[in-house]
Amino acid sequence: MKKRGLLTTCVTVAVFSLLLLTLFVPYGEAKEKYVTYLSLADYTGPIAGLNVPGDQGCSDYFKYLNEKGGVNG
Repeated sequence: MKKRGLLTTCVTVAVFSLLLLTLFVPYGEAKEKYVTYLSLADYTGPIAGLNVPGDQGCSDYFKYLNEKGGVNG
């Protein structure tokens, strides 16, 4: 019986937290229009053959996006 009460409490807190987050999110445009890309790709080992082309493509897309004016550009 205690597990059900704990679960109900956790779900209630999670829903309430999400509701508060959506209500208090500041609306408006981004101040900076430049998009930064953080790559955490592994370029070594057996995964490198799959990771390198995908990461380079993602990096190229962000360069292209920033050349066109960034966010809302």
